[in-house]
Amino acid sequence: MNKNIKGGKLLGEGAHGCVFDKELDCANDDNSIKIYGITRNRFKNNMVTKLSLDLGEHQRNLLEWDISTLIKSIPNYMIYFRIPVANCVATVNGKGNKIGETNAELNKCGIYTDTLKRKDLKYNNKINMYMISTNDDNKKVWFPFRLHFTEKADMDLSVYLKKLDKQNYLNLPFMIKNMVIGIKHIINISIVHSDIKLQNIMVNLKKTNLNNKNFINFYNNIPLARISDFGISKDTFIYKEKKVSSKNKLDYLENNYYAKYKFSYIILPPEFNIIAHLLRYHKKKTKTVLIKEIKKQISNNKLPFWDLNYIDKLINKIYDKNKLNIDKVYKYTKKYWNKFDIYSLGLMIYIIFINIPNNIIINTKFGIYDFNIIKNIFLELSINLCHMDPSKRYSIEKVEYIINNFIEKFIYNNNNSFMNNMKYSSLYTSNITDNISSVDILKDTSRYNLSSF
Repeated sequence: MNKNIKGGKLLGEGAHGCVFDKELDCANDDNSIKIYGITRNRFKNNMVTKLSLDLGEHQRNLLEWDISTLIKSIPNYMIYFRIPVANCVATVNGKGNKIGETNAELNKCGIYTDTLKRKDLKYNNKINMYMISTNDDNKKVWFPFRLHFTEKADMDLSVYLKKLDKQNYLNLPFMIKNMVIGIKHIINISIVHSDIKLQNIMVNLKKTNLNNKNFINFYNNIPLARISDFGISKDTFIYKEKKVSSKNKLDYLENNYYAKYKFSYIILPPEFNIIAHLLRYHKKKTKTVLIKEIKKQISNNKLPFWDLNYIDKLINKIYDKNKLNIDKVYKYTKKYWNKFDIYSLGLMIYIIFINIPNNIIINTKFGIYDFNIIKNIFLELSINLCHMDPSKRYSIEKVEYIINNFIEKFIYNNNNSFMNNMKYSSLYTSNITDNISSVDILKDTSRYNLSSF
């Protein structure tokens, strides 16, 4: 790393912020903030910082910090999640501060440069905040640039897979198990991550250097795979309320839950894309036109086992003849929100195993493993997680049970006869790998480089 870069090198940029290493400094050089209960300046060079705008209640989703606060209620959360552990206000007005003019990389960050280009932007150096207009009745809102401090990782899962040699393929079931437990935990506290993908799974090859006493030896010598980047996550708190007005339902669905992604963002479950499209255009276009548009878009990105007839079934469930029924959309979403991340998990498992060559035999001190069996089992499992109808997707508890059963009876006991007779679903076929390998969209992993953190 170039030591002449003050305030950090840009590692990556997403829709809601930019990540810098080494970490940026707080306004007033506030190094007194604590991380894991220990003063931050003791962790220099062990953290990265994410620069984002703190728009408070005007932001479409909950702030990542708020989500992280909820996650910290989970026992041993650091085993499963890589989340911000501290935050502070950043000074970015370019007048003798630690970032701004002195950071050679800051102008590569769109959050920073695009904000400063706004004509309605005003800065108050006394409170270190900017004022902008919002779309909410032209109200003004003061906001700061905020820094989130997050522990460094060795790499993300997409990079790890590129470097993985066949002798370490047996790490994958254990790493996936860790992700499954993490997703189960956030479902239990009513959080939807919304962006489960290879680039958002951070890998530590060894135990973290930060506060090791909080980490257990989860698997001996197995890299730790942790869910990261909760920047577009959602807390489904509104579903806990017994009575919600129609106006609040519509506002929540349009502005909080169903973000305006394109259909090409295929890590999202199909029902999400369908309903998001309907909410956006149902007042402008007829039901017939919308169905045609949706089928065309989904056909371009469909998986081979999808039943496109489900599109009609779903739309008929939430329409009253030719009018979208918001109450029905709300009830549908309330019923199936907990299958959202399960779909994305399934697609990620699909991508991991479809790119592993066939006919891999692994020799270990514990025995000889036919990795084709493992590959086929996980590909079949992914099919049951990526079902187009969320009611038919496996629950996260069932996924955890299957993987635990698999690890105990095949990895630990090396029971090949058990695995050869294992049938999780009616979709299982002996040539499942050949069927799945024809899906070109899943082989093109460049399509999934949608975020660098």
